[in-house]
Amino acid sequence: GSISDGTGYDGPKVSVGKDTYLGGTGTVYGTTQIAMGGHLAPGHADAIGTLNFGPARLRLNATSTLHIRLGDGTNDCVRSTGDVTCSGTGIQVAVTANGVAKPGVYPRIAAANLSAPSFTLAPGAPEGSTLAVQGNRLVLYVKEPAARSLVWSGAQGNAWDASTENWLADGAAATFTDGDAVSFTDAGTETNVEISGNVAPSGVSVSSETANYTLGGTGSITGFCGVVKAGASTLTLEGSHAYQMPTEVKEGKLVLKGSVRDSSFDVAHNAVFDQAADSVIAGDAVTLTFGYGNHNLRGPNTFRGTVNYVTTGGHTGKGDVSLNLWGTRPLGYASAITVTGYASDYDTCTFLALRRDTVVEDVRFVFGTAPGNYRAFLLNANDGGAGSWYGDVELQGIANKAQQYFRSDGGTLVIGRPGGTNVITGPTGFSFRGGGTIHVHSRIETPSGLGRDDAGTVVLFCPSNAYGDTTCVQGTVQLGGANGWCTNAQMSLGKGSASAHVAFNLDGFDQTLCGLREVQTAYAGPNSTRVVSTPADKPATLTLDQRSDTVWGSSYGFSYIRGP
Repeated sequence: GSISDGTGYDGPKVSVGKDTYLGGTGTVYGTTQIAMGGHLAPGHADAIGTLNFGPARLRLNATSTLHIRLGDGTNDCVRSTGDVTCSGTGIQVAVTANGVAKPGVYPRIAAANLSAPSFTLAPGAPEGSTLAVQGNRLVLYVKEPAARSLVWSGAQGNAWDASTENWLADGAAATFTDGDAVSFTDAGTETNVEISGNVAPSGVSVSSETANYTLGGTGSITGFCGVVKAGASTLTLEGSHAYQMPTEVKEGKLVLKGSVRDSSFDVAHNAVFDQAADSVIAGDAVTLTFGYGNHNLRGPNTFRGTVNYVTTGGHTGKGDVSLNLWGTRPLGYASAITVTGYASDYDTCTFLALRRDTVVEDVRFVFGTAPGNYRAFLLNANDGGAGSWYGDVELQGIANKAQQYFRSDGGTLVIGRPGGTNVITGPTGFSFRGGGTIHVHSRIETPSGLGRDDAGTVVLFCPSNAYGDTTCVQGTVQLGGANGWCTNAQMSLGKGSASAHVAFNLDGFDQTLCGLREVQTAYAGPNSTRVVSTPADKPATLTLDQRSDTVWGSSYGFSYIRGP
């Protein structure tokens, strides 16, 4: 059945109080809140099932409990076509099994948007159970307990198969059997490991300081296991693999030269991930999370899910860091990427860098929020060519627009698909930086003003931008169409703190401004000018409708309006 036939966030509300249960297999349409101490239990007492929500919001509060039962390869589940938000910590997930829980990946929550997830697995869950967030899904991993713990010796060569005694079990030579937990340490004598056939360990650990391992060959790592990289060494993963638990890079470096399907990647602060060209990350519910450090995604990737680049908490000293995107679909078919930076000093920057001729399509780019002095850029790196972002951009509320940039240090950065409907939205403004060229085809919808600094050029194509009054302190703002500048914003030109040239080039297109101001500066002179112009062969009309004051041509001079 259903509860609340109202739709949307303004529809009827459902509140589940302390010690109260909401269950069943129907649909709840209204906004729903599970209060502190409340319980959400999809399914019926005698049958596993799915409880649906949406399009209104489902909110889980601290100390509430989600009850899930596992059946014969099935499970209770919560699905939502709207937002699922978590408020506070300590949200319990209680898991019970009807009989023996089969190894597998079980979806707990699947939502259009899962916000601020904070879940804890309650006592009593089946052995081998762990929770993980994959994009907008909460999943439960269940794996079989390890049959044995094996340590790689390489005493009989480099073969990982079912017949070669290349392992130690409690110090004795052993062969591998599916279900064993395997580890690779500095003690291994062969580091170029050749996998033969499909192997299904319960877990793979590479923990070495000096031994750089390569796991490759014609075989595959499969099943309900993950790969954990620890120690300062480098692990190279070659071949084609399909395992379903996360790949964790806790220390050192992981180089992906093959393909991995169905595994999420979690790269810790100061660890490194490097994807080689033509390797592939695949899967329908994959989350890639990168900490403070320099990483490379090269594709062509085919995964669906989300990507996070979060340098908050990882900064140990001055130093810019980048998540570099190369080639075709480095972000696969991800729905969004969130970049969140933090530094204890103003000089450290977090870059999402589009390398030469990289095109990202239909991925939402989110500038995340963070405390402290924080700079995050979408950057076309200084290696020529063009970098194109054909997706929406969301600004989540950094107070200082000077701390979130679109920047080109060489070549051309393209924001928004030409002729498309992409938007840049959020409660705060941002700046255009760098000495290169930036083409903006997206509609800009921010209540705050914009910034233009450094000696490069930004070209605005959309005729219906909406933002606040803006100061351009250096470089060139150029129109790519009529009224490419917001008609409701006052334009100020000039840099009050140093010598700098700044220009507004109509380039043959008409523009209405509500006001035009020069920034008065003691640095005015031949090396510090303010110019509004259009080329001699491209006449244009500039209209000042005086909704705001116009101040131009002060006693400092070197402010010009030129052109036909």
